[in-house]
Amino acid sequence: MWDAPDFYFDSISQVRMDHWSSGRVVLVGDAAYGPSPASGQGTSLSLVGAYVLAGSLAASAGDHAAGFAEYERKMRPFVGENQKLAASNLKGMVLKSAGQIQFQMQILRLMPYLPGKDRMIRRIT
Repeated sequence: MWDAPDFYFDSISQVRMDHWSSGRVVLVGDAAYGPSPASGQGTSLSLVGAYVLAGSLAASAGDHAAGFAEYERKMRPFVGENQKLAASNLKGMVLKSAGQIQFQMQILRLMPYLPGKDRMIRRIT
């Protein structure tokens, strides 16, 4: 890595904010509640958040503060559950020993021979 001209390193982190709005400004998606790449839920949360925000604003009859509050009330539990995924997913992504890496590689080599693999492949394709 010391000699690689294109080596990239970054932290895996989450965005956790006390409030997602201030005045007439509201945040959605990664700006408000980025769950981290380890969760695999960034795009889903952004799309759901935009949808919920639009619905909350439409139902608020022009009161943006009420719309923002309703958006946050509805989204907080969903965001929290998705952010929890990152911690559990990281355990399988960042292995702590050579033995764990060897075990994972062996399991991946065995996957084509597991019963039900055809059903799993059909679900993916």
